[in-house]
Amino acid sequence: MRKDGEAYVNGTDRYILSSKQLPDFRDYFEKYVGLDVEHKVDPQTFAEMKPKIPKSKICQEFIDELYKMGKPYKHLTFDDECRLLHGHGHSCQELMNLRYGELYRVPDVVIYPSSHSDVEKIVKLSQKHPIVIIPYGGGTTGKLIRKRNFFFLNKFFL
Repeated sequence: MRKDGEAYVNGTDRYILSSKQLPDFRDYFEKYVGLDVEHKVDPQTFAEMKPKIPKSKICQEFIDELYKMGKPYKHLTFDDECRLLHGHGHSCQELMNLRYGELYRVPDVVIYPSSHSDVEKIVKLSQKHPIVIIPYGGGTTGKLIRKRNFFFLNKFFL
């Protein structure tokens, strides 16, 4: 929405509507959908979200065995902010949930492997424990219902 109230679509020529103005869009949505474009909701701050982040459910045996294996990772963290950042994708629904402080999925730990070999070791070890590993690259993972401990392997260092 431009400052003059006109709806438009940002972007290059990737999509048919990219860089196009939509002169009737706002009127249509205000009249038929009930959208109030003046209604604004501030996003949740991290301080407001922090109390909503569930405590990690640690599978201590898994963590202990990782240490015994010589720490096959570059970083391993239980940090709330890092866990929160890895607990959602980039879909519109997930971003809106995050904006309103609705946290449906927060990993218990985030592991940053540094090599393919690290990933193999971590995955092999995980098969002996009641955990779920979800690979995380750009935050586009799908929804997951939390039933067991789960860990995110961040592929940033690979």
